[in-house]
Amino acid sequence: MSESRTRSNQAKRYQKPLWYYGVVGLAGLAVAKLIGVESFLPEEPKQVAGRKREEAQVTTWPMADPVTHGLDREALSQLAELVGGAGFVSHRGVGVYQWGYSNRSRYAASVKKSIISVLNLQAVERGLLKGVDEPVVKFEPRLAGLNGGKDSTMTWRQLGCMTSGYGTVDAPGEVFCYSDYTVALWYDTLMDKVYREKGTEVLRRQLAEPLGFEDPVTFQAFGAEGPEPKLRISARDLARFGQMLLDGGVAGGKRVLSEGMMETLLGSVVPVSVPLSEGKAAEMIPGQKSVGGQMWNISPIGPGLYTFHLWKNERGPTGLTMLPDAPGDTILASGKWGEAALWIIPSLELVVAWNGSAIGDHHLAQSNPEAKMNVAAALMVRATAKLPLVADAK
Repeated sequence: MSESRTRSNQAKRYQKPLWYYGVVGLAGLAVAKLIGVESFLPEEPKQVAGRKREEAQVTTWPMADPVTHGLDREALSQLAELVGGAGFVSHRGVGVYQWGYSNRSRYAASVKKSIISVLNLQAVERGLLKGVDEPVVKFEPRLAGLNGGKDSTMTWRQLGCMTSGYGTVDAPGEVFCYSDYTVALWYDTLMDKVYREKGTEVLRRQLAEPLGFEDPVTFQAFGAEGPEPKLRISARDLARFGQMLLDGGVAGGKRVLSEGMMETLLGSVVPVSVPLSEGKAAEMIPGQKSVGGQMWNISPIGPGLYTFHLWKNERGPTGLTMLPDAPGDTILASGKWGEAALWIIPSLELVVAWNGSAIGDHHLAQSNPEAKMNVAAALMVRATAKLPLVADAK
């Protein structure tokens, strides 16, 4: 069978066109606004009266002029203008550009999932879990009594890759289903029954302190009594997290995540052949909360791209890359389809983080090169155009 025909057959597994998910996603946001979900987010800390932005951007990051790194300042300026909000760029481990209040901790939406993934893998390293393929039911026995026992086989890897089948009739591992109910189960079980600590304390001990975060960070962005996990983090600290991943799990000369767990984090990509779930609901644990969305299959993309809540710029079932103008080794953590984002591009030795953006079209870039997320990728490439790729330099 020809490659084009194979791709065509794979695409038929997707029951709805891409525009459907855009409409559904917008409808979900509209409902959220109607019921006041967004109003729960407290005001962001006000800047000190009269304080200049330049003063607010003084940082413990080693900093250098982008020109000294061979970067195109104008392309970085255009990136900042396109994205808005606040952002931070590092090249070869040195901060080279920032915009907005990069020190301001803001709500980061689904970017939190990539950070929880690392905390999940660290639990394996600490011996709290036997491995990512250990059944979750060992820590959440109520799963055994659901849906004839089919949920008792779901694993931590499946929760981290949105293939657990939780809340649907699908068996674990059979389909891809991007679900915020799944994330809530994953986080609560990990923190309450594996670590047995509040998530923010685990975050501070295992990531914020080792990576040298300099701004407030929390999984309780809605306040001490609010729902979890709701990540609030600054752009420059998010970039620190990205730099650790770019450096293979090392920060400040110390290993934060083992080589083996780094391979698991980046090498658990959902196979292209895995179909999207049809979203037929099934029983969940009584009182199961969501961390955001109230629908199944929030994402129209995933197979071939998704690994432990990170997106890779590889080819999905339709044969398209996620971001046409981004390098093939691009790794992305994305919240609200680009409102908050973390870009890790090994071939360019580049990390870009932002929050507070008005961008929201990450999921559309695959078939629309003019999507702002793809334009942002093109500007990153342009900013480093004078530099040889890492692979070329070798």
